Amino acid sequence: MLAKPGLKDEELAPVIAQLEEAFELHSVQDLKGVVKHESWADLFKESISLGISVGGDGTLIALAKRLPRTVPIVGINLGGRGVIAEVERNEVGEFINAFLSNSYTIERRLRLRAQATGFETPNVLNEAYLQRANFNVTPTITVEFSFGFKISKRMDGIIISTPTGSTGYNSSNNGPLLYESLDAVVMSFVMSIDRLPPLVVPPEPIRVYANDYMYLITDGQERYEVRPSEEVTLTRGDDLYFVKLKLNQRQISKVIK
Repeated sequence: MLAKPGLKDEELAPVIAQLEEAFELHSVQDLKGVVKHESWADLFKESISLGISVGGDGTLIALAKRLPRTVPIVGINLGGRGVIAEVERNEVGEFINAFLSNSYTIERRLRLRAQATGFETPNVLNEAYLQRANFNVTPTITVEFSFGFKISKRMDGIIISTPTGSTGYNSSNNGPLLYESLDAVVMSFVMSIDRLPPLVVPPEPIRVYANDYMYLITDGQERYEVRPSEEVTLTRGDDLYFVKLKLNQRQISKVIK
């Protein structure tokens, strides 16, 4: 279990109280009613059947990076929109009943991984965002696709998003919204001098490099420096598994109301 740091006790305590009636809860955080472990490695010595995040979508993403690949995850939204989270704060009891009675499905979600000379990222659930580091220079960014297509244009950056992340930065950049379980990635170009349409492509290796310093930002949580001409290769990462209670509730319906 992972809770968003800074949540007030009056927000978090009722949720934990409901959960601990049905589950034995473990965390690396010091939370009342939850078994505390000193490290994630220590926690995963236990038999973990479900990852539960309590907070916003960022909390779910942070927990997903830690979980073993075979452990499914569910998000309880105590944040803002909670586009990725499945359960609202008034639905915790409904979730518990559905889970204990096996009235749910498991949905596979694609993740990405990025690698360059000096780093390899954890699994990326939302997006890998390559942005210019020097704001007085508009770099030329080159993208090479495994199916033989190549783009080389001056622009501020590129957002390579999973279907899950298509409702995030990609959507803010006027990229298309993808159905979450599609096997595809969407690439949207940020402030391209020659206007480029977003591209939806298979999750096959993509190589990206630029003629100036860039930053690679993954899921809005980690930042890596990329040197001029250094190749960043994006490949398919480990799939993530979501617990779904309401099959008719999709991320698209949360964004477009």
